[in-house]
Amino acid sequence: SLHDALPIYFGDMIFLPVYLNMQFSMSCKYILVDEAQDFNILQHLFLKKIFVESGASKIAIVGDPQQSIYGFCGASPIAFNKFLEYPNIVELTLSTNYRCGTNIINNANKVYNNLTAGVNFPGEVREIYDLNDISNSSLVITRKVSTIFKAFFILLSHNRPVSVKGENLLGEIGRAHV
Repeated sequence: SLHDALPIYFGDMIFLPVYLNMQFSMSCKYILVDEAQDFNILQHLFLKKIFVESGASKIAIVGDPQQSIYGFCGASPIAFNKFLEYPNIVELTLSTNYRCGTNIINNANKVYNNLTAGVNFPGEVREIYDLNDISNSSLVITRKVSTIFKAFFILLSHNRPVSVKGENLLGEIGRAHV
């Protein structure tokens, strides 16, 4: 019965149709893939299966391998480059940034050196070494969980208003080396 069946998780929904060669009964003209930099090889196989069986005539793939954050799930520049193996591929590079000021783009180009500012305002980039230099209206961005938690507790201990936003931060606490 359905009640006695084993649970099927998200990863299973990708794996089982590929492994069991299940057939899809759907049709579509176009397929759009966003955040493609986070695809792994199994997801590529799944997408190819859908593309072929759906009769889609076009597929649009959007992603930036420099923003891949799912390496722990198999995403990598190698996996991203698998998209270049699709037939009739046209690669369009989007290097103009309309969100960030010129100072922010210039700092980002110290690492990637492929962006152009599409706006004409400076933006502000400051490296902060003393948490007393953070104003109450500041936004602090970091990729390291340990850094943000250290700053959170230091600011909190000085009676400063502070909040932390992010996905799965509680899950990251166990891996953070504070």
